[in-house]
Amino acid sequence: MLRRSYRVHANAYLLVVAVASALVALWLIVRVPSLAPRSLLGAAVCFGAAWIVPGFAVPLLNTAVMHMPLGLAILVAIFPTLTATFVLVAAGLRYAVGLTDHAIR
Repeated sequence: MLRRSYRVHANAYLLVVAVASALVALWLIVRVPSLAPRSLLGAAVCFGAAWIVPGFAVPLLNTAVMHMPLGLAILVAIFPTLTATFVLVAAGLRYAVGLTDHAIR
């Protein structure tokens, strides 16, 4: 009898983590509209932070890998980093869409 292996390819797992973090970020920005900035400076800070936050992923992942299995380390380090990045981008875009919405009317 053949043994079945239920291992997930690393790229597929990372894709699932990235899509899940994007969906959680979308849910957060829709569910909590107060996360969106109310000024151009706030939107610029969101976009700037979204540029910086992914830089924390590698040090977090390196630290997490030392203390837990790789799959869990990816979930613990990469998921929150991507979610924060997506929320920041969505918040900045929400402000920009609000500007264009007022310009159209």
